[in-house]
Amino acid sequence: MRPILNFARAIAIASVLAIPVAYSTAEPAGEFSKALGKLVRSEKVHEVDLANVLPLDWSELFTFGPYSTRESNCQALQLGWFKCRMTLPAEVNEGEFVLVFRSNSKVVHVEHHRRWNGDFSSRASPRPQPILRSAAKFSVSLVSNRAPQGEQWYQLEHQAHD
Repeated sequence: MRPILNFARAIAIASVLAIPVAYSTAEPAGEFSKALGKLVRSEKVHEVDLANVLPLDWSELFTFGPYSTRESNCQALQLGWFKCRMTLPAEVNEGEFVLVFRSNSKVVHVEHHRRWNGDFSSRASPRPQPILRSAAKFSVSLVSNRAPQGEQWYQLEHQAHD
């Protein structure tokens, strides 16, 4: 009986110690995110066309913001239960967006986007709408009051189409 209690105690302690590791591991920024970050940090850029960031084949983009859940994001994408779990994370972390690129209503690319590579917060809403490739132009502005420890933080504002 004593060895079973020791084993159970060891499992409980290991589980508690693993919790901070599980919550502190974030997916690395994707290739699109890194390329966009490099663009917004270049001194002369005041606007960016997401269609030209990387040579990806997509017709619409969804930006799912911090704390959004898999269920709500999959509902916006109209993904079924299994495809949803295979495609999207359970929740989007505070410092990131999940970008979902689609072509002909099919997901062609999903990646984690760090907010310091361009913050889409103005686009965040409970019911995200797709950004069409033809209208994926954003103005870039430096926001001084958001970045920790004096880092530069860039806000991306979708440009309205007339």
